[in-house]
Amino acid sequence: MNRGLEPGGPPTAGTAPVGSVREPALSALPGADFYRRHLEEVVLPFWLERALDDEMGGMFTCFDNRGERLLSTDKYVWSQGRAVWLLSRAADLARRGLLDVAPTRLVVPARRTADFLVRHALLPDLTCHYLLDRSGRARAPETPSIYADSFVALGLAELARVDGDVALLRRAADIYSGIATRVRSGRFPSAPYPVPEGYRSFGAAMILLGLAEQLRRSADELGSEVAPLSPVEEERGWLDEIVGRFVRDDGSIAELVGDAPEREETVLGRHRTPGHALEAVVFAIDAGRHCGRDVTELSRVVAARSLEIGWDSEWGGLFRYVDASGGPPSGARRGGPFEQLVLETWDTKLWWPHSEAVHSLRLVVELTGDAELARWAQKVHDYTFATFPAQAGEGREWIQIRDRSGAPVDRVVALPVKDPFHVVRALLSLVELLDESTVGTAGR
Repeated sequence: MNRGLEPGGPPTAGTAPVGSVREPALSALPGADFYRRHLEEVVLPFWLERALDDEMGGMFTCFDNRGERLLSTDKYVWSQGRAVWLLSRAADLARRGLLDVAPTRLVVPARRTADFLVRHALLPDLTCHYLLDRSGRARAPETPSIYADSFVALGLAELARVDGDVALLRRAADIYSGIATRVRSGRFPSAPYPVPEGYRSFGAAMILLGLAEQLRRSADELGSEVAPLSPVEEERGWLDEIVGRFVRDDGSIAELVGDAPEREETVLGRHRTPGHALEAVVFAIDAGRHCGRDVTELSRVVAARSLEIGWDSEWGGLFRYVDASGGPPSGARRGGPFEQLVLETWDTKLWWPHSEAVHSLRLVVELTGDAELARWAQKVHDYTFATFPAQAGEGREWIQIRDRSGAPVDRVVALPVKDPFHVVRALLSLVELLDESTVGTAGR
C-alpha cells in the first residue's frame, strides 16, 4: 500500500462528500481556458500540421515518442478510427465556438480518414484489418482485434453525428453488433494484448459501454433509430456487467476476472490498472444518466480507491499497474506475454492514464463537491502538465512514455505509435465540462 499520500492521504471509500467546502475546493482548479489554450497552442497544431495525409487519407501516427521523427507511414486501424473521432468531436466544439479553429480544418480530414477506412479497412463481415500501409493495402500477417473494430465504429458514429449522416451511423451500429456478439460469446481477438484463456476482460466491456454511449448520443441528436439495436439497453447491460463482475468490494476494478477461484490470486487476477479505472468512471457516469443507474457515489469510491493504490508517493504520478492492495503486482505466476507485460512495465508513467485522470477527477468533483478529491484533482493536474508536455529541447507535443522518475523512454506501449486520442479527448471533454459548468471556472 502506498504511504504518505499528500495532501492528507487519499480520500477513503467511506468518506461522504463535503458540500460545505465545495467552492473553495474548486476555486483553485484550472478553468476551460487553460485546457482550450493547450489544445489550440500545443496539441492540435502538431497533428494538424504534421500528421494528416492529404493525399491518401488517414493520419500518420508512427512518430517516435518525442514527436521528432516519422518512423513509418503505415496506418494502424486502431489509431485511424480514433483520428476520425477526435477530429469530428473537435469540429463539433469549433462549430459551437468552444475552440478557435476553423471547423472545416477538422471535419474535412475526418471525412477523408473515414472514407479511407471504409474503402480499405472494413471487411465484408464488418470486422476490420489491423494494419494498413499508407495507400490502404493490408499488412500481413493479419491480426484481428475487437479494439480496431471498436475504434472504427466509434469514429464513424461521431462523424455521423457531426455530419448528419444517418447511413454512416447505421454502419457503425452494425459493426458494434458484431463486436458485442463476439465479446458476449467469450471468444474474441483482442490484439495487441490477447485476453488469456479462462478470464473475462474489463477492457472489452468498457469499450463496448463507451461505444454504446456514442451510438445513443449520435442517434438521439440525429433523431434516428438504429433498430433492432437499442443503444440505451446496450449501455445498461454493459454498465451492469462492469459493476456486477469487475468492481470489487474495496472499490478497485479488476482488469481480468477468472472463471475459477484460483485464478483470482494470480498476477493477472490481482493486478489493477488505476488509470483505466479512472477512465471508466466517465463512461459509467454518462451511461448512468441515460439508463436509470445512479453511479455517482460508486464512481467517487472507485476514483478514491484508484488514487489510494495507484499513486507513486515517491516520484508522483500513477503507476501503470499495481497489485490489488497497492505496490508492485504480486500473486501466483502462470507465465505468458500479458503477465510479463504487467511485471516488467508496472512502474512506467504513461500519458493516457494521466490525461484521462485529469478529466475524470474533475468530473467527479464537479458532481460531488468532494474536498479531498478536489485536492487530488489539482495534484493530478499539476503532475500531468509538469511531466508529459514536451519541455524545450525535449521533443514536441507530449512525451507520452516516461519512466518512474518522469524521464522519457523510447519504448513501444501497445502499438508503435504516438497516439493523440486520450490527450485530445480529455482536453475536449474538460473544455465542454467547464464551459458549461457554473463552478470551478477559475481562469476562464
